[in-house]
Amino acid sequence: MQACEYGLVCATDDEALLVKNVNAFLAAQGWRPLYRKQPTGLRNPERPDLEPQYSHYYCQFHKQSPRWYFDLYPNADKRGVLRFPEHPQAGWTLFFNHPGHETDTPEELAQLDALCGHIAAGTGFAAVLLHTYQAGEDRH
Repeated sequence: MQACEYGLVCATDDEALLVKNVNAFLAAQGWRPLYRKQPTGLRNPERPDLEPQYSHYYCQFHKQSPRWYFDLYPNADKRGVLRFPEHPQAGWTLFFNHPGHETDTPEELAQLDALCGHIAAGTGFAAVLLHTYQAGEDRH
């Protein structure tokens, strides 16, 4: 798996509890807490009119091999537009990516897949797989 996105079955207002749960999971692993960021750049440069508008999101990453990145975005942007309208029960989305996965060993890939599941479980909310991204595919 290169990248996938889960929907977290919760309300957008569950943000504080979601961040608290994920930070507790990260602390238990000896990792830094989530970063709160303001979005920059375009997800889909071919259709900037469809670009979601967010005030902030959360992310964390690991730069050493095997590398990984994940972020948490609300499913609804500031205008109320859902990124995944077929999953309105998902208040937040969890995106997990394995940058540089081409050079990872099968053992590392298995560990990263397990880590993705552990992070999803660490949110404290049920997670529903929304999309698995293929190589070269733009993010929703």
